[in-house]
Amino acid sequence: MSHVALTFRRRLIAAALALLFAGSIGASSAPAHANTTKATVESVSAMLKKAGFKFTLDGDVYLLWFEEKGIGKFPMVIAVEKDLMLITTQVARAEKITRTPELSDGLLAANWTYGLLKLVFDPKGNLVFRYGISEKMVDADDIKELIKAFVENTANFYNNAPFIKK
Repeated sequence: MSHVALTFRRRLIAAALALLFAGSIGASSAPAHANTTKATVESVSAMLKKAGFKFTLDGDVYLLWFEEKGIGKFPMVIAVEKDLMLITTQVARAEKITRTPELSDGLLAANWTYGLLKLVFDPKGNLVFRYGISEKMVDADDIKELIKAFVENTANFYNNAPFIKK
């Protein structure tokens, strides 16, 4: 076996052991998860209120609604787990998407153009923008700018995508 293959094999085994070890640590800290998530929900609620957003909260999931020219009214969901926020906006429902080669090209180009925001299909086939970030990395002003960018990018992509039926 070559030196490169041996090195790769050793790293793969080390990574697998690290994941196994990390999983055993995570299993023993289950009670802390609920407290961490609750603190994050409280923090995110305070930031959203300070930033001036109206939202509904169901457990650890926020729902915000936006309306933009061309796309109309669309939802934003912010789900919280531990100290992470997963932000999602719906770009188009599954039945409005025409599956063409241009769609593939558009998804690849969007994922390059929008950098941190990722354009993906959800389990129902809807086209959504997603982004995950730690709540500790943002304040009310940051979350306001992040949500504003999400809304603008969602509307921009929708309005310029030829494979979405308007």
